[in-house]
Amino acid sequence: MLRAVLVSLAAGVVLWGCGSSHSSESSSAITNGKGDAAVFSIDARTIDVRQSGTASIHLTDAPEVDHDGPVGCAGRYFDTHFVAGAPLLFRYGARDAYLLVGSDLYYLGEPPQRSGGQLVWDTTSNGHRIRVAVLCEPPTDTGRLAVGKTPPACAVLTPQIAHDALGEKPGPPKFVFENPELSACQIHSVNTSFGHDRRMQVMIGSADEIKSLSSWAQPAISGIGDEAHGDDAFIGVAAVKGKLGVEVVVDLDDPAHPQPSLAKERQIARLLLARVT
Repeated sequence: MLRAVLVSLAAGVVLWGCGSSHSSESSSAITNGKGDAAVFSIDARTIDVRQSGTASIHLTDAPEVDHDGPVGCAGRYFDTHFVAGAPLLFRYGARDAYLLVGSDLYYLGEPPQRSGGQLVWDTTSNGHRIRVAVLCEPPTDTGRLAVGKTPPACAVLTPQIAHDALGEKPGPPKFVFENPELSACQIHSVNTSFGHDRRMQVMIGSADEIKSLSSWAQPAISGIGDEAHGDDAFIGVAAVKGKLGVEVVVDLDDPAHPQPSLAKERQIARLLLARVT
């Protein structure tokens, strides 16, 4: 299922036009019979939109949904209201999308699904069921809309660190963009003579994102950053220092003796925290 992340806006922003700093000029047409079609279903509320024309929208507290140009399929942008006084703004690309509902900004971090001539995003975030369907052709892939706000994990996890952790030559890293404040780097060993390859995953993100991971629910441990958790090698070690944090999982392919993997996780967590803080 599509993953979504709710991005908190400034506390002073309540609803569009009620505390937020923004400017909006629109010559778009939203009617029942003209323009490009989109359907927004949020919990029990469904909003049908047909839209054409242009819009210029700039929000101080949500620049992710700023727009200046055509709306509908041509601009990959839809501009309407969820209820009176609460905007519903949708900006999408080939790899991800942003949805603003009132003062809540949702990041949809995966490509849309193609269904019956529509592009569909379907997810649950912060207790809300969200489904967006637009009757448009798939957009040209020009990269992600989102810009990472934390160091990319594969830039922090160097080949030498991976070699030291695995005790073997590492293969090529795989970068995974989870959301603007969290990314992962996955590396497998080249040698597979252990029965399966040794592997590790490092996640780098904001302290809040790291604290939301399941590894943070483990018992607290000392000596790593400001706070750290982890006593199960299969779940990993999570640690934060200041505004950033890391999660490290190392699998050395010895389920009966996980202590070496856990020791490596703690060692690498210390090292990576020093690199990002």
